[in-house]
Amino acid sequence: DAVASGVPCQRQVAILRGYLEEEILPHADAEERTLCRGAAARARGSELVRAIIHEHRELAYLAGRLRPGVDGGEAAAVAEWTATLFAGHVAKVNDLLLPAVTGAGADLAALLADMHPPQASGQA
Repeated sequence: DAVASGVPCQRQVAILRGYLEEEILPHADAEERTLCRGAAARARGSELVRAIIHEHRELAYLAGRLRPGVDGGEAAAVAEWTATLFAGHVAKVNDLLLPAVTGAGADLAALLADMHPPQASGQA
């Protein structure tokens, strides 16, 4: 919207890149460490896992395209590609990966808990 209306969009680009780098990509790493390992144990799960990991790499690539000073038109295109890729990715994880993990007999609740261990309070 900012690009279409001629408004500088660097703030929005920085917010999107920050969200990808601070939330989405760390979640993708955790997903690979936990859920993808459980799904890879199934014969068809390994193909699914490769596709999901590939999407993680694509999301990282797109985040990198949102560098400071990126042209507004390119930023808008990258944001749209990112939204489209991420929507499909979430559906794939929910509709295919999670059933593959549970179908392999994994304890989904334990895996999800391992994805994001509680933060230690107090000292950094």
